[in-house]
Amino acid sequence: MKKRLIIALLLAASALVAGVQAGNAAAAAGPTPAPSAKPAPSASPAVRRLDTEIVTAQRHAGTIGSTSRVTWVVTAADILRLGAASVADALRFVPGVTVKNTGVSGSLQTVALRGTKSEQTLVLVDGRPINDPDTGAVDFSSIPVNGISRIEVVSGGASTLYGSSAIGGVINIITARPTATASSAFVQVGYEGAVDEGISASATDPSSLGLRVDARMTHARNAFDFPGFGGLPAGTRT
Repeated sequence: MKKRLIIALLLAASALVAGVQAGNAAAAAGPTPAPSAKPAPSASPAVRRLDTEIVTAQRHAGTIGSTSRVTWVVTAADILRLGAASVADALRFVPGVTVKNTGVSGSLQTVALRGTKSEQTLVLVDGRPINDPDTGAVDFSSIPVNGISRIEVVSGGASTLYGSSAIGGVINIITARPTATASSAFVQVGYEGAVDEGISASATDPSSLGLRVDARMTHARNAFDFPGFGGLPAGTRT
């Protein structure tokens, strides 16, 4: 019993000596620096939209996910990426859209939805109808694409909201809003003398009034040389 007591006292004494030595070493080394605080989490600078906002499907602001109507949105970035020269060219990639060209490039372009006639497709600009009162059609070749913010296409009958002109659906062209006083111009040169040029200008004031003007023109020499074939001489198509 005495032997066990002596061993315990020795162990306690050695632990006490080790603690004193550690304290002396810490005092000689100086105060221990406080641990640096971890940086607080910050919000990501990138804003990600969870759902696309639309106004055409229900005639009031909403999202595609909250409506039961089939709705497609073509943004200004999509138009630029596709290289579309007209609204009709941009709509060619939307399911259920039929584009009809009457004549060469720059002539009449009409659009129809889901197999209906162009007269049965309602076309809006910022929510206001632009269908011709006599023919009911719209010439899409006369609408410049550089002043468009987005195009909303509601495929399928929408007569309960828009009347008999919307049997095939609704195409709503939403123009870009003036956000600052600025101006820009562009010129693109293509094959065989094709030239695409346009200007954009916008102005605002402190009273929240704004004005935006966009103009675009596309033209080409439209003359091509062709080789002789089947006894016909070579020449130039003008």
